[in-house]
Amino acid sequence: MRLSHRIPALAGLAALLLAAAPAQAGGGGVTLNLKGGSGNRSLRACGIRHHYTLYRRGVHIGLDGTVAGAPGAFTVKVKVKQCIRGQFVARLQQRVGGSAGRYRGSFASGARGYYFARTYYSSGTVLKSAKQYFKVG
Repeated sequence: MRLSHRIPALAGLAALLLAAAPAQAGGGGVTLNLKGGSGNRSLRACGIRHHYTLYRRGVHIGLDGTVAGAPGAFTVKVKVKQCIRGQFVARLQQRVGGSAGRYRGSFASGARGYYFARTYYSSGTVLKSAKQYFKVG
């Protein structure tokens, strides 16, 4: 195959990969916002330096977000992972209902530590929100 024939094929493959990238990279039309923090800091946990929202122990952490293109009623899965001995480990998983592309819920802050939360929406392919890091102290 000559190079002139390969260029259109490579361009098509690149376009396909770029179209799939947002769903795999964490965007994909799903957002997550944590509510009610008492401040924020740049901290290091599990080998990652990131912006952490601060919460007191024992409070409920509110959350909301959007799912682009979701049908009338839908559910998302919210997962929370905690940094334990140098790696993030699943601590909570719950389903939250939504409608018209928006969802809202909450969860208990739990034990002291460093965490992140992420939302998953499945409609054939799994779309993920960006990770939202927080610290309970």
